[in-house]
Amino acid sequence: MLKITTHHETGSVTFQLEGKLIPPWVQELERHWQAVAASVAERRLTVDLAGVSFVDLSGKELLARMCGQGVALRGASLLTCAILKDLLADDADGGPARGPGRSESS
Repeated sequence: MLKITTHHETGSVTFQLEGKLIPPWVQELERHWQAVAASVAERRLTVDLAGVSFVDLSGKELLARMCGQGVALRGASLLTCAILKDLLADDADGGPARGPGRSESS
């Protein structure tokens, strides 16, 4: 299961994720991202991965696409830091995380 909590702040929107980023929750996050992104055009979008316990390949691919569209990622656990490192390495190698390199770890 994946819990998605959306925090609307001045100038930004953060998706706080808790649980496992696996199907069918990957598709749910993508639908949620597309709906919110369409309604908050000028605000910065961030995904907080600190509460995520597992990410499968489809989840990593979605996070890479989100990064490519300018979404920032942040996380504090060893798992999320490893995921962010993988995404940034893919980006540097021309892999899936093509985009503005806005990933960040806290």
